[in-house]
Amino acid sequence: MYKKISILIVLLIVLYSTEAQFSLILQIPPVGVMKKNQLWNMSLINVSNNAQYVYVGLTLYNTLDNQPVFTAKTGIINLAKGTKQLNYNTVSPIIYNYISSSFDLDRDNDGFLPVGVYKACYVLYNGPRNIVADGVTKENTILAEDCNELEVQPLSPPLLSSPSDKDTMSIDIKPQFTWTPPTPMNMFRNLVYDVAVVEVMDGQTPVEAIQQNLPIYNIGSYRNLTNLLPSSTKLTVNKQYAWQVAARDANNYSSKSEVWTFYLTEKKKEILKPVDGNYLLLKTKGESSGVHTIIGGIIGIKYYSFEREHLSKIRVIAPDGTVLKEMQEKIIYGDNFYAYQVDKFCKKNLIYSIEITDGENIKYTTSFIVKQ
Repeated sequence: MYKKISILIVLLIVLYSTEAQFSLILQIPPVGVMKKNQLWNMSLINVSNNAQYVYVGLTLYNTLDNQPVFTAKTGIINLAKGTKQLNYNTVSPIIYNYISSSFDLDRDNDGFLPVGVYKACYVLYNGPRNIVADGVTKENTILAEDCNELEVQPLSPPLLSSPSDKDTMSIDIKPQFTWTPPTPMNMFRNLVYDVAVVEVMDGQTPVEAIQQNLPIYNIGSYRNLTNLLPSSTKLTVNKQYAWQVAARDANNYSSKSEVWTFYLTEKKKEILKPVDGNYLLLKTKGESSGVHTIIGGIIGIKYYSFEREHLSKIRVIAPDGTVLKEMQEKIIYGDNFYAYQVDKFCKKNLIYSIEITDGENIKYTTSFIVKQ
């Protein structure tokens, strides 16, 4: 009885002294983009007087369910007395055994780890490996072990493209939301997006609005990078709206974009332009302007004002001197450009004039004929 206890105590002392002679110090980054080859940055310490052949085993667990996603073993390492710095090249060849389908996208030894939170557990064994009679690999004595938690994040979250931040949009134009995916793309297996649009209330910041307000539009598990706001979603003039895109991979949260805003105004007025792009210069009565032919029904005029900003009336005058149309316009100092649809009230092939009177009662005018 005492002999068995003594043997057990001796074995425990030997094992303890063996483990105490070796240390494993991990040097993997805790957060960020990570490749599988970065998992092998570590230091091994041997305080014994003898060199030892060793190898390192790794089991990577997904912390969501504490299930292993892969296991790996390094090649044999000759560990002399002192400290040995390891990296991917010094521990190769590495044998990976993939358990989770999340690695189906990229099984390259130099590939990216999928986005997620993991626990990496390392064990330092003495080597070489022993092969038992039935062909099953048998692990040797454990010399040291350690675990680290790491969070793999994308290099960038989804980036919003349009409408641009603080953009002003006409109420008659439905916003089309576009964005770019988080990078690098090969970190993701099943990327989907959630798009939220909320109204920003008085006194709120856009971020507060996204966090606190009920969405007026919300779509989830969307796979494209562009989304047109449906006509059933009603927006209001003179209101500010905030929007954000969240990216998810295989139902695990990945990252969110910034919060951008857009503002709605009344329907934009149609901007008229002459078909030929030619703006006729209004001249004083003593200057010859000739008779211009208007094609397409839109006349463009140019008027240079020497006066400060003011309101004035522009008149279209019939051949008999009757004022057919009168438009009040804001006149600024310098060049002024205007365009009008004249074929609605001017008959074809008759000579009309268009004029403006300045502050000194000087008339500036030009004549025109409307053609088909």
